[in-house]
Amino acid sequence: MKRKILLETLLVAALTAGSLGAWAADEIRPMPAPPAEMGQGPCGRAPHEGHLARMAEVLGLSDAQQKQIRDIEKSEHEKAGPLVEKIGEYRKQLHDAAEKTPFDEAAVRAIAARQAQAEVELSVSHARMQSRINSVLTPEQRKLQQKLRPPMEPGPGHPPCFHGER
Repeated sequence: MKRKILLETLLVAALTAGSLGAWAADEIRPMPAPPAEMGQGPCGRAPHEGHLARMAEVLGLSDAQQKQIRDIEKSEHEKAGPLVEKIGEYRKQLHDAAEKTPFDEAAVRAIAARQAQAEVELSVSHARMQSRINSVLTPEQRKLQQKLRPPMEPGPGHPPCFHGER
């Protein structure tokens, strides 16, 4: 269950990066179902067009900045799509391997390692996208973005960490 929540969080983060920070990465919660009138995006979810409009309004993005950010997101989402699919395949393989008798720990470890590597790549893709988006913002826009980001909640066994405070 925790792995599923983590996986959904990573997917949400990858799809909503740039939304005044990447709030989805700061919270572990499942994504609500999209309204029926919205189009279907990757994994049957609605595309996240609204976040760029909110970001543009709050940060005062120019048309050129909005286009650059849209292009960055499109590029990274294209790269992340196969990773998300791989992670889903590995999750199914892990489930199947766990139910086999006798239990083959080496096989489970090998699948888990491949899944973990795909999750690492997805996290790197998200961070790369956020960095590329930040490079499009002016110093004033970046400061405002930092100010508007909610503090990160500590997870079990992790010390509190807040954006911008070290």
